[in-house]
Amino acid sequence: MNILLVGALAWNPERVLSLSDQGHGLFGLWSRTMAWEQGPYPFARNRITKLNIEGAIDLLHEGAIDIVYSLFHIYDRKLWSPDTPPGLADVWVLLGRLLHERDRGTFRVPIVRHWGFDVHNLDLKIVRALDGQIFCNRQQMDFWTLPASAGGCGLDLGCGNQEIAFMDSDLPSRKFMNKRFAPKISSTDGDIHTVCIGRPLGIDLVKAAMAGIHVHVYGNNYDDIAFIIASGLSPSGFSNLRSLLNDYLHVHPSIQPTGKSLDEINGAKDQWVEEFSRYDAG
Repeated sequence: MNILLVGALAWNPERVLSLSDQGHGLFGLWSRTMAWEQGPYPFARNRITKLNIEGAIDLLHEGAIDIVYSLFHIYDRKLWSPDTPPGLADVWVLLGRLLHERDRGTFRVPIVRHWGFDVHNLDLKIVRALDGQIFCNRQQMDFWTLPASAGGCGLDLGCGNQEIAFMDSDLPSRKFMNKRFAPKISSTDGDIHTVCIGRPLGIDLVKAAMAGIHVHVYGNNYDDIAFIIASGLSPSGFSNLRSLLNDYLHVHPSIQPTGKSLDEINGAKDQWVEEFSRYDAG
């Protein structure tokens, strides 16, 4: 199959290359989004052919595309990267244009949307015109579609007339899940060592330190981890900050490469099991 990807690839985007490994042709029509997930992607060079909207419509008209696969997160405009390669547009604009062309009879292929965890807005007219939706889990679909009385948003997504499936959109490649487990740090000092991979939000670092629990933080190369930590401390927490940083809070370099080559991504993520298995909990 030849697959037209529309949107952005989010975290662990190299997993999309598994489609290429299975013999499918990939074409990328990238959209505006946050800096860390915005195409074009260095790792995808020679694996995903970058298109603009006119080039995508031409290929669809020629019958060279078998399916349109839109993906993943949708962020608010205020979070978009200020640095934008030429030709990138809002994903809703791109999907709207493709649906308009299909309504005109320019092409006839299915258009599906795979939802990530972070979805800040929906164009319901476009969503209802899709042929299928892939939710990251059933809870996401239920939250959006159940009535408010049942704890949902009560949205009509058109699911009754579409193909529906469920699959996590942020899964890393299975090849990184090796068996190179490392000894626990706790086996040497007797303390509890936990790990936060990503943003340290909602963690009471002062209470953890007072309980003798070490928190190891691995950021994502984009968020200011020091700012997040400081903003999460209460006024009384600031007085304990120096001791906390020295003894129980440990900030490590990110092992979530973005904007890198495929070899660099593979090299970094191949360390995951060995690095993170050192901790007692995550």
